[in-house]
Amino acid sequence: MRKRPVCLVLLSVTIAATALYESGKALATEAEGYKSTLLALGHFREIEVTRTFTRGQKAAGDEQAWQSLQQTKGLSDVYVQSNVLAPGGSTGWHSHPGHSLIIVTAGTVKVFGEAIMDPVAIVERIGNPIVVAIGSITFIVATMGINIVANFVSPAYDISNLYPEKIDFRLGGLITSILSVLVCPWIFVSSPQAITIFVSIFGAALGPMFGILVADYYWVKRQQIVLEDLYTMSPKGSLHFEGGWNRMALIALAGAGFVSIGLSLLGAYAVIPNIGDWGWLVGAALGAALYLALMRRREAPSLARPGSAVA
Repeated sequence: MRKRPVCLVLLSVTIAATALYESGKALATEAEGYKSTLLALGHFREIEVTRTFTRGQKAAGDEQAWQSLQQTKGLSDVYVQSNVLAPGGSTGWHSHPGHSLIIVTAGTVKVFGEAIMDPVAIVERIGNPIVVAIGSITFIVATMGINIVANFVSPAYDISNLYPEKIDFRLGGLITSILSVLVCPWIFVSSPQAITIFVSIFGAALGPMFGILVADYYWVKRQQIVLEDLYTMSPKGSLHFEGGWNRMALIALAGAGFVSIGLSLLGAYAVIPNIGDWGWLVGAALGAALYLALMRRREAPSLARPGSAVA
């Protein structure tokens, strides 16, 4: 009976020694038709990666699953490589502890001979009708999803708020759709220069609005607003101003917008150094400054009203 424990101990030692010996060996096969050139070497900070891989049918008691959790301490190496794989070639295989994170960029240079940044153009070059169909459906769904959320819902509500008695959300959405066609967006996206100019002008126009809003809330109204007056058209409201319009804000918006948009256009056409990237900041600062100057001699709307909630 004493031989059984001794045999178990010897067997365990043998298995452990074999495992340690095998774990120190790197198993690999030779690569064929594959050339790799190291371009740069960087580092990742500490990372935590979980990987799960299941093979075969998930029958009860017959699942073939592999799962691992990798946690690093210290920096991990990041190799930036240019890999060229000939038709029929192989990188071989190798075993190692942990994961390899492979990021493929600029593969179009090797495949098509030129760098193609437009994913639609890449799909067109593939030539496989099934891949083209799947790619086209993906682009259509993604474009519709992004534009409905970002470029449809908000303007539909904004247009509805201009005349809520007559324009509901559905009519506001219809008006938004018509306006989106009238502005001919395909003209802007067809040219990199056109879309750059459009974005610069758009930012230069929104900057003054932001500056005026911030200046009005923090410096003119001293962070005090009657909440009820935000939702009333009554002439007695503190935000009614002159016939429902704050003329000083409109003057500041027009002046700051004219300057910021003008500077963006002059920069885009190389008349002056390009400040298109700073158009929003220029417009915001100028709009705030003009509004504060125009409102300096004007009395701020009275906020002291009985029974009103001031925020």
